[in-house]
Amino acid sequence: MKRITVRLKKSIAAAALVSACVLMTGCYDAPSITGTWNGTDADGTPISYTFNEDGTGSCTDGDDTVSLQYKNDTDNQVIWIKAAVTGQNTEIKLVYEVKKGNLILTGEGASTTFHRES
Repeated sequence: MKRITVRLKKSIAAAALVSACVLMTGCYDAPSITGTWNGTDADGTPISYTFNEDGTGSCTDGDDTVSLQYKNDTDNQVIWIKAAVTGQNTEIKLVYEVKKGNLILTGEGASTTFHRES
């Protein structure tokens, strides 16, 4: 009987530890994309994105700057960007990853790595 009680206590302690780890992982905040990120496109043109806390921002590609609105889906690591480009409303879906201080945006089969502006 004593052996069963000891094993039961160890099992309960292990289950509590696993539950705590699961809860901490579930409460983990994804790295923020807020701020200005700089990179270059496939042609070597400088490009930067600015993401503000309020869901607004901008994209500068070479000499052209476009205001944008975005929604960040942290669960799926997707950014939905809405902007008016040459008079047309455009919506883009980009998959993102924040890794080692870099923002990697992937859309339409191409990825671009951006560095956070200091």
